[in-house]
Amino acid sequence: MYLDTTKLNKLTPEELEEYNNLPPEDKAQYEYFMGFTTHTTEVKRTTNKEIQTYKDATDKIALKTVAQLLNFIPHKGQQPIFYVFDEQKELINNLVMVLGRRSGKSSVSSVIAVRELLVPFSSTILLTPTFNNAKIIFNETLKHVQALKLEIKNINKGSFRFELMNGARFSANSASNIESALGTANSLLIMDESQSIPGLMEIVAQMLAPTLLDYGARASGILYGRQIYLGTSRGTENQLYELYCKQDEHPNWKSFNAPSYLNPILPQAYFEQMRLELGEFLYRQEILAEFIGTDDNVFYAFGDHNLYTTGSVKFSRYTDVIVGIDVGFRDSTAGVFLYRDPRGNYYLDKAYSENMKATSVHVANLKALDAEMIGTTDLRYMDPAAAQLIYDYITDYDYQVSPAKNAVQESIKYLNQLFTPTGANHVPRLYVNSELKEMIRQLKRVRWKDGTNKTAKDPFSKDPKGTHWDLIAALRYAVYSDQHNISASTIITS
Repeated sequence: MYLDTTKLNKLTPEELEEYNNLPPEDKAQYEYFMGFTTHTTEVKRTTNKEIQTYKDATDKIALKTVAQLLNFIPHKGQQPIFYVFDEQKELINNLVMVLGRRSGKSSVSSVIAVRELLVPFSSTILLTPTFNNAKIIFNETLKHVQALKLEIKNINKGSFRFELMNGARFSANSASNIESALGTANSLLIMDESQSIPGLMEIVAQMLAPTLLDYGARASGILYGRQIYLGTSRGTENQLYELYCKQDEHPNWKSFNAPSYLNPILPQAYFEQMRLELGEFLYRQEILAEFIGTDDNVFYAFGDHNLYTTGSVKFSRYTDVIVGIDVGFRDSTAGVFLYRDPRGNYYLDKAYSENMKATSVHVANLKALDAEMIGTTDLRYMDPAAAQLIYDYITDYDYQVSPAKNAVQESIKYLNQLFTPTGANHVPRLYVNSELKEMIRQLKRVRWKDGTNKTAKDPFSKDPKGTHWDLIAALRYAVYSDQHNISASTIITS
């Protein structure tokens, strides 16, 4: 191994100072990790027999059991990843975990790595953005290995890698030195602090993901090899958010987010201090683990905390049902159907969006969804600009609607207020059924036009999918009009 001084010479003054201040035992590690050293390593090839041994053993070792052996008790925010890892391995092999500050990302990474090391002939690659990240997780993983008295065959602390006597291998790497870890089949990829790894998507797609193929697939078609992404939210225009959204289109992906307050060891005083120090925006991003957009995001307050699943909330026939309708022809006619509980919370349960259809078809479809709602529907609000259609819906199709209150800025502000978690329990007042993928997409993606004063007739940027924000308009009509409780006397009856 030799030091490439030409790379060292390219360090910035700040980086050079950091390097020079490292203790001697850390310098070699830093040089390796940052890609400043060149060496020759014999690549260990995994045989078919060894892979079969891995397959026979891997399902017999539960992540939950390993955590118990290590006296690691996952808190409520960490528990979902343990459950999916153990119980849904036939269906899901890609996990994305977004956690708030001090939620235990590194601890989860090391416990998962140790579980994999207990499986003979496994191979784990950990990818982190910095030297210190890798050192922390490597040392924590090694500590667990020693606590379990697992026999180490060989170890290289300078390059953050070791191999156990059972043939299992572990390697911690950065984006700058990942090529030195390639050439082997891998059963597990762990990306820690995923939001900060430069070029993560390209590294995984081109270098790492193909290494999972050698371990083969289960009877379900899902690969034995798994990818685990852990990180902190940094807005919606980054690689972690892109990974987080993969579950919307890929059934073998599963995403979670866990706010810091789910960690029981953190006192309430910590959160009060963080709210004061960070401000509301950063507090929600760093502590509540929410994906908050930039100032261009219209619904910056909307996030996964606003989602609920079918059946998780009970409604009765006495529950009020609120409907909002935005009409169009080439653009879609859209309808949203919400429950309003006695506390004033809204639950968007169903949505409709179709274009190039006759009015009679739209009405029939809206009525059908209306009939599926459990409760009393007598509050339906339609685009007030569609006066003729309001008349037609009432007189020709016997579908009672009222002109909505269409105040764009005010209605958006009100929706953001309802989306924002408040109170001691950190809960919002407006929820969206997690099955309404298009509704969720529109809420997350709509932006203000560049340079707009946000008061223009059409203040929203163009939808990247080429459609208009029809469902958002319908939602504004429903909730904002309901807030103002438009009188039934305004309904057109003739």
